[in-house]
Amino acid sequence: MEAVTKENSIAEVLEKHPFLSAVFTRHGLHCVDCIITGVDCIVGADTIEKRADWYGIVTDELVEELNQTLVSECEPERHTA
Repeated sequence: MEAVTKENSIAEVLEKHPFLSAVFTRHGLHCVDCIITGVDCIVGADTIEKRADWYGIVTDELVEELNQTLVSECEPERHTA
């Protein structure tokens, strides 16, 4: 599993991991709704860093939460014997 970086485009991240839209929205990036529904939107091509800076969002905090969520959602279930 590849970690999300601030250089990734928003569309690229959501294409691979649509469940991360909730994290973007929680941080104030509501434009992800357009990307997910297929609306032609130039914002999707922007890097996470560019769009976060545009909205005054702390990029490192956003990326950290994206990666924490990615790990928790993609971590294989642990079976107990």
